[in-house]
Amino acid sequence: MKISNLLQQIQETHQWFSGQAARQINTALTLRNWVIGMYLFEYEQKGEDRALKRTFYETEAIVNNWSVRELRRAMDSLLFERTGLSTDKQGVLDEHRSGTGLNPADVIKAPYVLEFLGLEEKPKHSETQVEQGIIDH
Repeated sequence: MKISNLLQQIQETHQWFSGQAARQINTALTLRNWVIGMYLFEYEQKGEDRALKRTFYETEAIVNNWSVRELRRAMDSLLFERTGLSTDKQGVLDEHRSGTGLNPADVIKAPYVLEFLGLEEKPKHSETQVEQGIIDH
Protein backbone atom coordinates (compact mmCIF):
# COMPACT_ATOMS: atom_id res chain seq x y z
CA MET A 1 0.00 0.00 0.00
CA LYS A 2 1.34 3.39 -0.95
CA ILE A 3 1.38 6.29 1.48
CA SER A 4 -0.97 8.23 -0.80
CA ASN A 5 -3.57 5.42 -0.59
CA LEU A 6 -3.19 5.29 3.18
CA LEU A 7 -3.71 9.04 3.47
CA GLN A 8 -6.75 8.87 1.19
CA GLN A 9 -8.34 6.09 3.29
CA ILE A 10 -7.70 8.02 6.48
CA GLN A 11 -9.21 11.19 4.99
CA GLU A 12 -12.31 9.36 3.72
CA THR A 13 -12.78 7.65 7.08
CA HIS A 14 -12.42 10.96 8.90
CA GLN A 15 -14.96 12.65 6.61
CA TRP A 16 -17.48 9.83 6.96
CA PHE A 17 -17.30 9.76 10.77
CA SER A 18 -17.39 13.56 10.95
CA GLY A 19 -20.60 13.51 8.90
CA GLN A 20 -22.12 10.87 11.17
CA ALA A 21 -21.20 12.86 14.27
CA ALA A 22 -22.68 16.03 12.80
CA ARG A 23 -26.00 14.28 12.05
CA GLN A 24 -26.22 12.83 15.56
CA ILE A 25 -25.37 16.17 17.13
CA ASN A 26 -28.00 17.87 14.96
CA THR A 27 -30.61 15.34 16.04
CA ALA A 28 -29.71 15.74 19.72
CA LEU A 29 -29.73 19.54 19.53
CA THR A 30 -33.05 19.56 17.72
CA LEU A 31 -34.61 17.27 20.34
CA ARG A 32 -33.11 19.43 23.08
CA ASN A 33 -34.63 22.57 21.53
CA TRP A 34 -37.99 20.88 21.11
CA VAL A 35 -38.03 19.70 24.74
CA ILE A 36 -37.07 23.16 26.03
CA GLY A 37 -39.81 24.67 23.88
CA MET A 38 -42.33 22.25 25.32
CA TYR A 39 -41.20 23.11 28.86
CA LEU A 40 -41.78 26.79 28.12
CA PHE A 41 -45.12 26.10 26.47
CA GLU A 42 -46.25 23.98 29.41
CA TYR A 43 -45.19 26.68 31.84
CA GLU A 44 -47.20 29.26 29.93
CA GLN A 45 -50.24 26.98 29.61
CA LYS A 46 -50.04 25.47 33.10
CA GLY A 47 -51.77 22.36 31.76
CA GLU A 48 -51.47 18.78 32.93
CA ASP A 49 -52.62 17.51 29.51
CA ARG A 50 -49.63 19.28 27.99
CA ALA A 51 -47.29 17.50 30.39
CA LEU A 52 -48.73 14.10 29.46
CA LYS A 53 -48.47 14.88 25.77
CA ARG A 54 -44.90 16.14 26.13
CA THR A 55 -43.88 13.02 28.05
CA PHE A 56 -45.51 10.79 25.45
CA TYR A 57 -43.71 12.45 22.52
CA GLU A 58 -40.39 12.64 24.40
CA THR A 59 -40.54 8.93 25.22
CA GLU A 60 -41.57 7.89 21.70
CA ALA A 61 -38.88 10.10 20.12
CA ILE A 62 -36.14 8.65 22.31
CA VAL A 63 -37.26 5.00 22.15
CA ASN A 64 -37.76 5.08 18.38
CA ASN A 65 -34.81 7.39 17.61
CA TRP A 66 -37.09 9.72 15.64
CA SER A 67 -35.73 12.43 13.42
CA VAL A 68 -37.29 15.88 13.68
CA ARG A 69 -39.35 15.08 10.61
CA GLU A 70 -40.72 11.90 12.23
CA LEU A 71 -41.51 13.79 15.44
CA ARG A 72 -43.40 16.47 13.52
CA ARG A 73 -45.27 13.78 11.59
CA ALA A 74 -46.33 12.15 14.86
CA MET A 75 -47.48 15.46 16.31
CA ASP A 76 -49.21 16.62 13.11
CA SER A 77 -51.07 13.31 12.87
CA LEU A 78 -52.19 13.65 16.51
CA LEU A 79 -50.56 10.36 17.47
CA PHE A 80 -51.01 11.10 21.20
CA GLU A 81 -54.72 11.78 20.82
CA ARG A 82 -55.32 8.86 18.44
CA THR A 83 -53.49 6.49 20.77
CA GLY A 84 -55.43 7.74 23.77
CA LEU A 85 -58.82 7.33 22.10
CA SER A 86 -58.12 3.90 20.63
CA THR A 87 -58.82 0.60 22.34
CA ASP A 88 -55.99 -0.88 20.25
CA LYS A 89 -53.24 1.47 21.42
CA GLN A 90 -50.38 -0.79 20.34
CA GLY A 91 -51.98 -1.16 16.91
CA VAL A 92 -52.07 2.62 16.45
CA LEU A 93 -48.41 2.91 17.48
CA ASP A 94 -47.41 0.03 15.19
CA GLU A 95 -49.26 1.60 12.24
CA HIS A 96 -47.48 4.89 12.86
CA ARG A 97 -44.06 3.24 13.11
CA SER A 98 -44.59 1.32 9.88
CA GLY A 99 -45.78 4.44 8.08
CA THR A 100 -49.17 2.94 7.20
CA GLY A 101 -51.10 4.91 9.80
CA LEU A 102 -51.72 7.94 7.60
CA ASN A 103 -53.51 8.26 4.33
CA PRO A 104 -54.10 11.43 2.28
CA ALA A 105 -57.42 12.05 4.01
CA ASP A 106 -55.65 12.17 7.40
CA VAL A 107 -53.38 14.92 6.16
CA ILE A 108 -55.90 16.92 4.14
CA LYS A 109 -58.76 17.03 6.63
CA ALA A 110 -58.46 19.45 9.51
CA PRO A 111 -58.09 17.49 12.78
CA TYR A 112 -60.50 18.23 15.61
CA VAL A 113 -60.58 17.02 19.18
CA LEU A 114 -64.19 16.13 19.86
CA GLU A 115 -64.10 14.72 23.38
CA PHE A 116 -67.16 16.75 24.32
CA LEU A 117 -69.28 14.49 22.08
CA GLY A 118 -68.90 11.64 24.55
CA LEU A 119 -68.27 9.02 21.88
CA GLU A 120 -67.45 5.63 23.34
CA GLU A 121 -63.83 4.53 23.15
CA LYS A 122 -63.20 2.17 20.24
CA PRO A 123 -60.47 1.50 17.68
CA LYS A 124 -61.94 3.74 14.97
CA HIS A 125 -64.89 6.08 14.52
CA SER A 126 -66.61 6.52 11.19
CA GLU A 127 -67.34 9.95 9.83
CA THR A 128 -71.06 9.19 10.16
CA GLN A 129 -70.66 8.44 13.89
CA VAL A 130 -68.84 11.73 14.46
CA GLU A 131 -71.44 13.67 12.46
CA GLN A 132 -74.27 12.04 14.43
CA GLY A 133 -72.45 12.88 17.69
CA ILE A 134 -72.29 16.54 16.65
CA ILE A 135 -75.97 16.57 15.72
CA ASP A 136 -77.01 14.87 18.95
CA HIS A 137 -74.88 17.14 21.12
